Amino acid sequence: MERREFITKSTILTAAGLAGITMFSCKPQNKPTKGMRVPGPNDTINLGFVGLGMRFNQLFNEFKKIEGLKILAVSDIDDKRIEKATLMVNNHNGPQENTCDSYKDFRELITRDDIDGVVIATPDHWHAIITVMAIKEGKDVYCEKPVTHTIAEGRAVVDAASKYERIVQVGSQQRSHKAFRDAVNYVRNGYIGDVHTVKEMSSDKFPVSFNQKTVEPPKYMDWNMWMGPSEYFDYNELLLPDVSIRNFPAWRRFREWGGGGIADLGAHMYDIAQWGLDMDMSGPIEVLLPGDGAETLTFKYANGVVMKKEDFGMGGMSIMFEGSEGWVAAGRWWMKTCDKLKDVKLEEKNGFVYESKNHYKDWIDCMRNRKQPICNSEVGHRTSTICNMANIAEQKGKSLQWDPVKEAFNSNSANRLKSYRYRGKWSI
Repeated sequence: MERREFITKSTILTAAGLAGITMFSCKPQNKPTKGMRVPGPNDTINLGFVGLGMRFNQLFNEFKKIEGLKILAVSDIDDKRIEKATLMVNNHNGPQENTCDSYKDFRELITRDDIDGVVIATPDHWHAIITVMAIKEGKDVYCEKPVTHTIAEGRAVVDAASKYERIVQVGSQQRSHKAFRDAVNYVRNGYIGDVHTVKEMSSDKFPVSFNQKTVEPPKYMDWNMWMGPSEYFDYNELLLPDVSIRNFPAWRRFREWGGGGIADLGAHMYDIAQWGLDMDMSGPIEVLLPGDGAETLTFKYANGVVMKKEDFGMGGMSIMFEGSEGWVAAGRWWMKTCDKLKDVKLEEKNGFVYESKNHYKDWIDCMRNRKQPICNSEVGHRTSTICNMANIAEQKGKSLQWDPVKEAFNSNSANRLKSYRYRGKWSI
């Protein structure tokens, strides 16, 4: 089956067995690219935010520092979060200018002609649908990682961004950290010789199926909308705590809405590995499970490089590249090299990688100059594919081979897990 045919078939959805549940149609306007606004160098860029939880608070604090921006609208299914976020934005915009509008249905936000970019900080199962809809409405998109919940969704996002010529930045912000950029430049410029092993330290927790007790959802939430395309469950506070609780929700634990630690913190480290190995347009050819061909979760590349989870003794969430002539390692605030390289000045031999000093401003700059940002949709898709490869292998209980060109496993049953049947009329 051809890739585009696969994506089309994987997202043909029915509402069978869902009688009595209110569904939401997903039919965005299909605007021609030539009608889409491109902000000029002196134009104010107007943003809308979808998803107003803990990550919104962090993103808002970053974006508000950038000059030339204005936040016009926010959206969430939770009235309390909407109220808090609207107040935050209006206080930033100024006491005389209550300009931030709020919506409980994100579709009202993304169809506004005066909004240039949409920042998406929802649970993972919403990423692809909102991203593709926003793209088709002429918006550039900043979407939290992993950019999509499934492999098929990732390819659909890449195709949409390309077709409509939209700028998509994925929230893998480590690419804009100096420590990781320097480490990658050491690797890409041959300072450690031929790379043979990548060791990464991050969460190794796989997602599990939702198995918690539920209650009737609070009246101030549109809980059916929170569930959206996923199988419907009633409310559990682990999924969306009260706005007063200053902790990240636990929906990432459950495969219905997230990818576990593998797709959360793991996605950050896989992204740096891909960058260092110059594999942004490709990926591994095999995933090996502990006890089935490997001691720890392991990925193999066609060139013989092995990437595996291993505590290499430097602490934190970090990564190490080992080569024939040495090693280099990095965490979010540090970089270390083997003794051989301690006094060696990093110089450009094969070319330095893209430099972004601010992940959020990089997206804004690219909205103006229409160049690809440091972590575009293809890059994000390839990283989230690695996360999904691991989770699918664990779900199937066996190691799997993967073709990064055809984007297919060597197992029909595993290939069926590259997508899932959306609930109701939602589709991409």
